[in-house]
Amino acid sequence: MSLGMSLEELLEEAFGENSSSRASERAPQGRGEEIFQKGVKYLKEGAYLKAAAHFLAVTIWDPAHHKAWNNLGIAYLKLGEAEEARLAFEKALALRPDDPLVKKNLTLMTSLYQKSGKKEEKDGQKKAC
Repeated sequence: MSLGMSLEELLEEAFGENSSSRASERAPQGRGEEIFQKGVKYLKEGAYLKAAAHFLAVTIWDPAHHKAWNNLGIAYLKLGEAEEARLAFEKALALRPDDPLVKKNLTLMTSLYQKSGKKEEKDGQKKAC
């Protein structure tokens, strides 16, 4: 992952920097929904790195939180991290195979990146000529 921050830094972003203990060693203690909602806020504001940090924190403490996985996929996609986005969407879909929004997001992401790959192939062929 090339987001420019370490996992520790992402978790510190989500849990706050004023704590004396390491973020990776403490649970949100009932703050999971609060952290998730902050992630939603950041996602809507276009602060995709902060959103990813918050959704990542939620998935670490609650791996079955399919909405956090789905939103993490969206944040990764907005950050240009297609492979991480795909993995997050697939995890959300595995948790909730009947969720139409997760299915739609994964299908849309796959479609966009297939089109993008075909365009890059064409562009590459044009440049090679």
